[in-house]
Amino acid sequence: CVLATSFHIKPLLRWIQYDREFLFLGISEGTASLYQGNQNSFTLIDTIIFPAILQKSTESSSYEELKKRRLKSIKYNETVEWLNEWIFSLTKNIKPPLFVAGVKELTNVFLKESRYQNTVRQPIWPSYSQEKIGEICFEIRSFLRKEAKNDLEHALIEFYQAEDYNLASKNIFQIAKAAIKGKVRKLIIADEINIFGKIDKKSGGLAVHPADLDHEDDDILDDLAQEVLARGGEVIVAKREEIPKGRPILAILERPDSELSKTYNEQSNRDQKVERSAV
Repeated sequence: CVLATSFHIKPLLRWIQYDREFLFLGISEGTASLYQGNQNSFTLIDTIIFPAILQKSTESSSYEELKKRRLKSIKYNETVEWLNEWIFSLTKNIKPPLFVAGVKELTNVFLKESRYQNTVRQPIWPSYSQEKIGEICFEIRSFLRKEAKNDLEHALIEFYQAEDYNLASKNIFQIAKAAIKGKVRKLIIADEINIFGKIDKKSGGLAVHPADLDHEDDDILDDLAQEVLARGGEVIVAKREEIPKGRPILAILERPDSELSKTYNEQSNRDQKVERSAV
């Protein structure tokens, strides 16, 4: 019996990147409903009913109607505070992005006052109703797919910028040594490629094999992803055609402390020159 000491995390990482969880808060005149979803599922968590004072009332210039509108405004703020507490209690262990749509007056107050840090501050849809929930869910999923694609594009831009400062690498042997030392800040790997071999966990040396020779052989790209994550780095998994020239691996390296000090001193000197020129 052979028991594996590790497992492939590239499929898991790609799933996390693209099948992102989200929350959706739909606000109508009399109720608010909270949903949880991802690219494959969408489920109602709970629905609350607002006090009667928040129900839609007829417009009037009478003193009684003015009092109702003022009381309604107070109740809106109280309701938003209650919604904040409600969402906080449901998201103690997860913090997915929260999308909101619904009655403009109450939605605007909630988006302004929401204490949930991962709230998307613009309504995802101009209104909310059960009839439109399918379209709203589709819009949210499209938004998250675009966001995942943008994350990869930003990472590639960051890689090219790092190259200008000699803080990037395309060489898997160099990357392996840096990963073991905890010097890889961001790793980009292709998920359709397997490079079999072994990593020396002390030196970062690689033994690359043309095939999976035995139970100790593993996908080096997958192993490097685990090493980078274990040391606080970030890993992005992409399709091979999404990476320039179809490379299997790219890395953005940590700047050495000496380089950081040098950069800080250079920036400080430039700032002092600018200040003296201004004087």
